[in-house]
Amino acid sequence: MACIVVLSLSYFGFSQEQASQLSYDDLQKLEEEAYSENKFENLRRLIQIHAGKARKEGNSIEVARAFYYRIVIEEPEVGIAYADSIISVTKNSEHKN
Repeated sequence: MACIVVLSLSYFGFSQEQASQLSYDDLQKLEEEAYSENKFENLRRLIQIHAGKARKEGNSIEVARAFYYRIVIEEPEVGIAYADSIISVTKNSEHKN
């Protein structure tokens, strides 16, 4: 429940820095919720926060996870570009998934 409150506040006045204090798990839950409710503008904002946090921390796996929903919600040409980006940012990863 607190997670939903944080989401609402982050969209309506919290800075990127404050929103980036959310954990990756929290961001992924919020992205899933925005997607399931067809709130694509909110989802795009969450993706920006998620990817920005991951880039700042040098976490290529989380950058890829952030891009996932862009593949799903964008037009095919844009989705393919995001898929290519996921491949690019993870190609040297030793992550097991």
